Amino acid sequence: RVALAQPSRQTTAAPSPSTMPGYREISVDPETIVDNEDAVDEAHGARAVLARQGCGRAVSVTAVALLVVVATFAWWSGAHHAHLGTQPAAEPMTAAEVVSKAHGELESPDKPKERSEPSESEAHKDPEVQGKPKAKSEPSSSPRACTQMPGVRLQNGQGAVDGSGKKADDANACAERCRQSPDCGQAVYSTGGQGCYLFKEPAKDLKEYEADGKKDGAGDVFSSAVCGSAVEMAVHAVDAKKQRVAAVQEEWSKAEKRAQDLLKKLQPADKFALLHGVDSSSGFAGYLNPAAGGGNPTAKPLTMNDGPQGFNPYTDPALAGTSTQFPSLLTVAASFNPDTSRQYAAAIVEEFVGKGSNVLLGPDLEVTRVASTGRSFESLSGEDPFLGSQLVQPFVQAVQSKGIIATIKHWLDNNQEIGRMTMNVEVGDRAQHEIYMPPFKAAMDAGAGAVMCSYNKIYGQHACENSKLLKKLLREDAGFRGFVMSDWGATHDAVKSATSGLDVEMPGSNGKFMQLPQLVGEGKIKQSTIDTMASHVLASMFQAGQFDDRYPGTVLNSVSRTDVTSDAHRNVARQAIIDGAVLLKNKGSTLPLATKGKKIAMIGQYCNTDIYI
Repeated sequence: RVALAQPSRQTTAAPSPSTMPGYREISVDPETIVDNEDAVDEAHGARAVLARQGCGRAVSVTAVALLVVVATFAWWSGAHHAHLGTQPAAEPMTAAEVVSKAHGELESPDKPKERSEPSESEAHKDPEVQGKPKAKSEPSSSPRACTQMPGVRLQNGQGAVDGSGKKADDANACAERCRQSPDCGQAVYSTGGQGCYLFKEPAKDLKEYEADGKKDGAGDVFSSAVCGSAVEMAVHAVDAKKQRVAAVQEEWSKAEKRAQDLLKKLQPADKFALLHGVDSSSGFAGYLNPAAGGGNPTAKPLTMNDGPQGFNPYTDPALAGTSTQFPSLLTVAASFNPDTSRQYAAAIVEEFVGKGSNVLLGPDLEVTRVASTGRSFESLSGEDPFLGSQLVQPFVQAVQSKGIIATIKHWLDNNQEIGRMTMNVEVGDRAQHEIYMPPFKAAMDAGAGAVMCSYNKIYGQHACENSKLLKKLLREDAGFRGFVMSDWGATHDAVKSATSGLDVEMPGSNGKFMQLPQLVGEGKIKQSTIDTMASHVLASMFQAGQFDDRYPGTVLNSVSRTDVTSDAHRNVARQAIIDGAVLLKNKGSTLPLATKGKKIAMIGQYCNTDIYI
């Protein structure tokens, strides 16, 4: 029996559970995780309302960033806005309304507000004030802000600002220089010469300079920023996100068209070859050969490898040390910095190319439920779905831009290590959409080509044969257009998995999907289902540019034994550690520790014991 309580906001002392409002007891299976949706609504509702009011842990120097957070959250969540306790739900606010509200609070945070006009909620209710024009605020009085685009080289703007071209330490410093200059509307930063180029007016068409948006010269990595009033930038951030998502969806539409054209030319054996891995001596974690059927010779093999924290050569101990040991994804999450995520992923991608791998099995995006969970260190989301949503986008873009398919995992609710093969998870739809799905959705919007389904059961069914999970939540609600692969050995029934939305079984050899030809012949699986599964794989390959030589190296049939580490990559790893180390308080100058002549004692039963939770 698990007691689930919804605490009262009026409580100051800890009462006994039975006296707390909302207390109830339910009987559950010992291996079932129940996410109390009422309690989730309470906590998440508080966050949503605070966000809409422009509140939270922001201080003055981050108020501008909060505007962008607020506007983006409001635009994405739409009708899913939560409410506190038993108060009536507030009317959903548009991004413009949220920005306008926060803008007014920023202009005069200490000035008493005069209610010369009805509030937004009153305007919705009072027919006499509906349709009245809203008073416009003067842009000149608004604080300035910048919308930064890490890794993107925009077209040059109009008119150079005094000091344009001078060196800056990094992209953030360049953007800050533009923000502080009232004449600056756009900044472009180059790592090659640390040049910070400032323009009075942003480019009329905010398109990337090159198709991949990364390089303009050998070794150069660019970042851009568009600056203006805080209100303008908040609205710009929302519009820019819509444009980026639309561009990705257009890429998918083109990829799907090419996939369908190729599918028409393939024989059944070619289609089946796309749906499972094969045994090989490749040394990669997984190997799928699309050309094994004989009629798809131009398709390169999918050489899959872990992982999200660097190329892991665990299949061959002799390769240890030939790739960089990057810090954990949780360290990247602790940086709260999208550019750290981008640089981290870009360095890993270079090593994947050097090793000959074109499918990265990551990043992990599970939202952490309990801090002691065994694999919490692998999560780019930490315990915050919004944080994960912001950090995963540059990560995925860095991976996919080099012709490597990013595989986001594990879908879904894979938040515990003990019993992960057999446990059942029950989560309400609202908690799924507001807490567990947003990081995955953000990754899909950025172009992630593959999703890995998890080992655990959800709603009583295994994740990789779960129609609600793979069709309703993933395809219909989140809009995923790539292919779904199983975790290694997570396929239990070929018919259930194929008809419920699984596309690829891994590792595949001697697996359930080896039965697909026979099951189609027996009429237990439709040929149209096989065609859909195969088209998802081909579309992902086209979308990643794997038929167009976007991959900058050679896809190898076995792991390269070359040492792909470098000082540059070690510096990226070191900087990620620095960025992720956040000192919240240093009372009495406790740190750094005066360690000379002293020892640190580690006390406890787990000091010399591995433990998985």
